[in-house]
Amino acid sequence: MSKMKPINKLLKGLSLVITLLVMMEFAINAITLDAVYYRAGFIVGDDYGNQHTGPSWSATTNWPLLCKVSTGIYAGTANYTIPPYSGPDLQWQPVGYGSDGIMFTGAVCAMYSNSGPTIATFDFSSDSTLTNYVKSYIPFKVTWKYRTRATDTDPWGTFTTFGTTSNELYLCLADHAAGEIFSRTVVSNACRQPGAKTQPDALKNMFSAFKNIRTYDNRTLYYYQPLFGFVNNETPATAMELLQVGRGDCDAWTDLLNMCTSIHGFTGTKYIVSPAYSNDTHFLVNYLAFSSTPSCTNYPLHKWLMLFRCTAGQSMTPPFTNGVYGDMTQQPGIEGQNTTTPSEKVFGQHVVLKFSQDQSSYYDPSYKNKFASASAFETASVCGYGTNLIPYTLTNNPLAHYQMNVRPLLPGSVGVMVNVAQ
Repeated sequence: MSKMKPINKLLKGLSLVITLLVMMEFAINAITLDAVYYRAGFIVGDDYGNQHTGPSWSATTNWPLLCKVSTGIYAGTANYTIPPYSGPDLQWQPVGYGSDGIMFTGAVCAMYSNSGPTIATFDFSSDSTLTNYVKSYIPFKVTWKYRTRATDTDPWGTFTTFGTTSNELYLCLADHAAGEIFSRTVVSNACRQPGAKTQPDALKNMFSAFKNIRTYDNRTLYYYQPLFGFVNNETPATAMELLQVGRGDCDAWTDLLNMCTSIHGFTGTKYIVSPAYSNDTHFLVNYLAFSSTPSCTNYPLHKWLMLFRCTAGQSMTPPFTNGVYGDMTQQPGIEGQNTTTPSEKVFGQHVVLKFSQDQSSYYDPSYKNKFASASAFETASVCGYGTNLIPYTLTNNPLAHYQMNVRPLLPGSVGVMVNVAQ
């Protein structure tokens, strides 16, 4: 019997070596990670209202995730391919190491002899908690590794990397209803400024960066894009059309800002800026220069004649040569979203927002500005007022179709008012 003990030890040692060699061979012929489906957070769709239905990550897809602060990405499923394998049964376990120490633990899987390759699925979970403030991870990266062992009682081997996934991950302040779909561009702009733990801070951070907005795929979004005006729906009035067409008016831009704040659980109230005096029907946005020789000297105030080529009213498109609109000349002035000189500068009203999270200010996303009063809006944005918009009655400008009498600002008088939209 004493002679058999060394032989038994030798056989056990040889068996362990064979198992380790097989496990090593399995590691060399590595598993490949094909797709990951995170089950967490809220639905992020495209800019056309369509829900993404594929994997969160694959070789051709990396769809963003939206989660509430202080929650987690608690579960998910992954697809993988195992290589051809011949040898004893093995166990293997995947583990994911994510940004900020977020960790995912996969279920223990069985590995059997197969002629492969074979496509299979494993579930994973996490008890890691996300940060308690607004944040965007661009990217949220997870390095996936696996380890193997022969049986339940054997020690695990060392980890082998078999894939790295990369997604955008956005953290918001609010819960949302099941089935609600959020535009990817809205989500990215709502969460790109980090640090807010409260709605007032979220509004402050968001609006400070709400300038020259682009879509998630880097398309430019314009406020009155040059050469596109009021007529024929050239400049849409809703946020979804703005996201799709790439340009919009003040209604579209206030809607877009409201969609962004809704990610954090609040929206603003619309207010209308309009002329304060009954003899003014329109206001002129900075900057239109007044001629030194007005055409209508018989008018007490509205002595300047502004002409329009448009056949449907006071649209400044198509423009006149050199920006000369009768007695008025267009010049650079207040900028709009992605427009140094917006195509339209003559309005009967303008839409802005006010939030309960900041009662001291009106928010004007179209001009990337906020103001405390009607007087502050006039100082920053207005250069004059107009009245008497009628078809062009003279004959000395064959390109003109409409005309309006305009006046400059009056010292000591505020010509606009701000009222809640009805």
